[in-house]
Amino acid sequence: MFNPDKWSRAVYFWCNNCFAYAMNDWRVSRENPQPGVASGQQYTYVRKQQIVEASVRDGLIWAENPAPKAGSYLVALLVWNDRDYHWIRQDRDGGWSHKSGPFSPKREDFFGAEIVLPHLSQWGQYEFSGYLYVPKGGLKVEEKKMIRAPAPVQKGFKI
Repeated sequence: MFNPDKWSRAVYFWCNNCFAYAMNDWRVSRENPQPGVASGQQYTYVRKQQIVEASVRDGLIWAENPAPKAGSYLVALLVWNDRDYHWIRQDRDGGWSHKSGPFSPKREDFFGAEIVLPHLSQWGQYEFSGYLYVPKGGLKVEEKKMIRAPAPVQKGFKI
């Protein structure tokens, strides 16, 4: 369920970015996690392929044909090449929301319209880059001390 109050407390919103929000990981023990850090293999450049590969290594699953999937929820990736990325998540009630930096979560795109489907919403310079599945309950996205090996990315994986 969309619960902006939890994420709007000052102790949480300064250290949790759009990635932490999309992964439903609201701890205060780190600063603004990045895709790939949890697996020990962060992306090098802000490019769609690299962000997706880093996210898959962290435990997300590429959604070729996004549809409801038992035991998971959908997130959408937006990429502004060489500059930034942004994540949008589907909440338990089916609505979509996102959190920009140190701001409260909201259910509107960058132009103030309700997010009905992320790939049809307005995101300015950001390009819709695809959907991925996150295990229900979310993922822990801070650096691990190699407790487990990163999820493998298939050789030749392309999106």
